[in-house]
Amino acid sequence: MLERLNLRRPQGHLELELEGLKVRGRPDFIVSSGRLEVGEIKTKNVKKGSSDLHEIIKRGLLQVLLYKYIAEKKGETCEARLLVLTYERQNDRGEAKQLYTAVVKEPVVPKLEPIVLQAIHDVKQLKEMNEGRSSLC
Repeated sequence: MLERLNLRRPQGHLELELEGLKVRGRPDFIVSSGRLEVGEIKTKNVKKGSSDLHEIIKRGLLQVLLYKYIAEKKGETCEARLLVLTYERQNDRGEAKQLYTAVVKEPVVPKLEPIVLQAIHDVKQLKEMNEGRSSLC
C-alpha cells in the first residue's frame, strides 16, 4: 500500500517526511551527472554536503532510484525524470515493510500526479519481477 508523502520546499530545498524520518536536500544535488535508467544510485554519485540524504544512503536505510519516464500529452512527447525513494522499516511484529514514494526531479509537463503514481507502480512491478527471478535461480 502506497503511503502519502509530506513534501515541502523551504528556501528551495526539498524536504521529505517519511513516517517521521526527515530528509532534506536539493534534487539537483542528488545525482551528479549522466542519464541513468532504472537502477540504484551509488553513494559516490551523491555530492558531499548534500544534507542528511547522503548519510541516510550511506547507512543503507534508503535506496534511491532514478526513473526516466516518457509522458505524452496532446501528441507531444516529454521526458519526466523521477527520483524514487524507497526504504524499509520494521513493524511491531519485526517484519520488514517496504515504503515507496516518488519525487519529481524535473517536472516537464503539468499535472504529473498520475505519472508519479504510474512510475511507482512500474518500479514496484520491476522489483517484484527481479525478486521472482532471483527466487527461481
